[in-house]
Amino acid sequence: SMGQEKWSVYTDAQYWPAIFIFLSAWKHVGYGSIVYLAAISGIDPALYESAAIDGANRKDMLLHITIPRTLPSVMIMLILQLASLFISNFDQVYNLYNNYVLSTGDVLSTYIYRISLGGSGTNFELSTAMNLVLNTMGLIVVLGANKFVEKLDVQGIF
Repeated sequence: SMGQEKWSVYTDAQYWPAIFIFLSAWKHVGYGSIVYLAAISGIDPALYESAAIDGANRKDMLLHITIPRTLPSVMIMLILQLASLFISNFDQVYNLYNNYVLSTGDVLSTYIYRISLGGSGTNFELSTAMNLVLNTMGLIVVLGANKFVEKLDVQGIF
């Protein structure tokens, strides 16, 4: 209507990765904000008051009060994000991608879905093996992250 050519953003494979990254970040900002604000609001204000009386500035309060007190929440969120790393936001990708952006928009979980239930032909053996490897890798990463968190002297998820 403004004299420009019509341009369908969702069918342009060149812009698909940027669109997906932006939408994924936007999807997770709200939940992360709530968790981190709850962790910060759970810190006793008397700690900040006593630090201010002792002469601590904002940077010192951040490094010695805020970060150590919110570290358990940060580590739990890290473990949860690493757990969802191998899922690759299946629902979001599956609902947004189409045949035009299949070359850049296909992730492992949607590929497994396509070869097992969707499209032409079914290959249950390959999709089952891929799922087993994918979930085993996810388990290894989560257990490794949990060991890392325990080394930081922070309680993990187990």
